[in-house]
Amino acid sequence: MNDSPFAARTIGIIVAVAVLGFAAFLLLSAYAPDLRPGRDGGGHALSTSAVGFKGVVDLARGTGTRVTLIRDERERRFLRTLVATPGPDTSQKAMREFLAARGTRPTLIVLRKWRVQRQPANPAWVEQLGLLPEAEVMAPFKGVVTFELCRTGEAQAMCGPYVRPILTNPDGRAVLARIDGSAVWVLSDPDMLDNRALATLEGARKAASILRVMAPARDLAFDLTLNGFGRQPNLLKLAFEPPFLALTLCLLAAVALALMHATVRFGVPERDARALAFGKRALAENIAALLRLARRSHRTGAAYATLVAESAGRATGARLTGPALTRFLDGLGSDGRGNGPRYSDLAREAAEARNEAALLAAARKLHRWKETIL
Repeated sequence: MNDSPFAARTIGIIVAVAVLGFAAFLLLSAYAPDLRPGRDGGGHALSTSAVGFKGVVDLARGTGTRVTLIRDERERRFLRTLVATPGPDTSQKAMREFLAARGTRPTLIVLRKWRVQRQPANPAWVEQLGLLPEAEVMAPFKGVVTFELCRTGEAQAMCGPYVRPILTNPDGRAVLARIDGSAVWVLSDPDMLDNRALATLEGARKAASILRVMAPARDLAFDLTLNGFGRQPNLLKLAFEPPFLALTLCLLAAVALALMHATVRFGVPERDARALAFGKRALAENIAALLRLARRSHRTGAAYATLVAESAGRATGARLTGPALTRFLDGLGSDGRGNGPRYSDLAREAAEARNEAALLAAARKLHRWKETIL
């Protein structure tokens, strides 16, 4: 019968669930920044707000274009066509480093236009507060990209000697243009690509035409690093990515083997023995242990001599007790005819023993005397 309140299988399941839960916690902690949904009302490729570009990402994928979302700055230099949507926190330094990494690869920059605020009831949505100041729109590009912003009412276009128009508005000003001497394309009016533009069929067609111009090979990427969604250095994440992933797997295998070895080595736990065992023999052993603990075991000689006398009396048929039995046994001697040591002398020696060695010697003499007379 098992004294454990839990079965071994139950304990194994609990331990396995705990280990898996802890591993999942570490994994999610490492990749939590990369798993953010991005529904913050911003103007980037993850946003579902009116000024976001999640719709054009879905449109591109739906029309057969291979779409990649860039979170790692190192991936900027390996892609053919990249769409960048600088946010309010994008600095001139960040834009300069971004374009330097792109080099001669085609890059489409979508300018900002509207000042918005998030709705308290639904943070993924925004409320339009009006047009952004031109200086705020152009802040990341001063000294980086050469063009000028031209507005007529709510229409936002580009002008300047280095602007090579691709698409123009009814006023003849460039809305989509290439900057002369570079591989940079600029879309001045985000309303041609953002989620609000895709609310109508005509807007979706215009957005699809821009995508065909920018990505004729149907390979397009959207940058998220300029919007704060880039992968940050994380020591914990290194444990789950090459080349350190191999080391992590080796450590896990070593731990598993160590646990298996410990389980096989020790086996079933040994049960604790009872403090007081059952039976007459156990009772006698317990009494003897108590006597040894009290250092009184040598004083049991008289009691042992009495037990020997009673046993010898029963064996010889003598129905005597006390002094009468002692005189009778003295008369038997060691050979049953009165010769040899007398019982009373041996009993006195056992009673006067002062240590266990003397008691053991007297007990042996009594035992031999008993065997001799019977």
